[in-house]
Amino acid sequence: IPNALQGGAIDAEFRFLTPAQRNRLVETMGNRVTVQETTLSSAIVLAFTTETPPFDDVRVRRALSLAIDRNGAAASMKRVTNTNIVGGFLPPGSAFAATARELEAYPGLGGSAEANRAEARRLLAEAGAANLSFKLLNRNAQDPWATLGVFVLDQWRRIGLQIEQTAVDVPTHVTMLASGNFDVTLDSHSDYIDEPSLLLAKFLSTDRSPPPRNVARYVDREIDAIYDRQRGLIDSARRRAELRAFEARMFAQAYFAPIFWGERLAVHASVVKGWKALPSHFLNQSLAEVWLDR
Repeated sequence: IPNALQGGAIDAEFRFLTPAQRNRLVETMGNRVTVQETTLSSAIVLAFTTETPPFDDVRVRRALSLAIDRNGAAASMKRVTNTNIVGGFLPPGSAFAATARELEAYPGLGGSAEANRAEARRLLAEAGAANLSFKLLNRNAQDPWATLGVFVLDQWRRIGLQIEQTAVDVPTHVTMLASGNFDVTLDSHSDYIDEPSLLLAKFLSTDRSPPPRNVARYVDREIDAIYDRQRGLIDSARRRAELRAFEARMFAQAYFAPIFWGERLAVHASVVKGWKALPSHFLNQSLAEVWLDR
């Protein structure tokens, strides 16, 4: 796609490119190319199979999340992948998302990396899993899947775990998630709009949100109750409070663990007019009002 844009074979890529691809096009095309950037309503998360020991132990799940230094790595990740924004379970910057200060209260998103990793090692030892061994399931797609897989494995190495990765094609990955044939996996968390009731439905108990949505397969009636309460609220302040309670419960139980949210880097020739990048590439696909300034 970058070659086609640079060579003039196409005028636009309306999904997203990587930071390196964007930089190359800006450097070579100058003002002949336009870049639109926005946060995607899409994240990559870790999912743990809570039906299988030792991942049925919250201490193990929480330790593996605590070991990941998201804040320390965000700037570096921004240079290599468009999935690089630290956040909770709602898109950063959206109406009901946690603020930077609120995020610091969640395990793994606040405090020093050294302190978090010390706590991770303590939790694993307490759970009898100091020498934990498993395989991380991932997709065999380069960005962001392979990039984030390497990142997560490196983070776990820093607490003494030598974890291997199994990368499979997308259909196989979806099938394995649906069947529960994994220990820990990278999973997508996204929808076409940043409405909490839509985005957070994935994390309801498995009898309300069965696989391939809730692939962690837990039943948590507190999560369900908070979700139902926030859904019926009109008052924004009260709803925000319930959503923070929802996220706090999710981080405490660590059934899923957000790694990074995506950044949409949409690149098109500057002659393309009338198109605006939105937080989801599923929206604004009608080209009825798009025109070429030639």
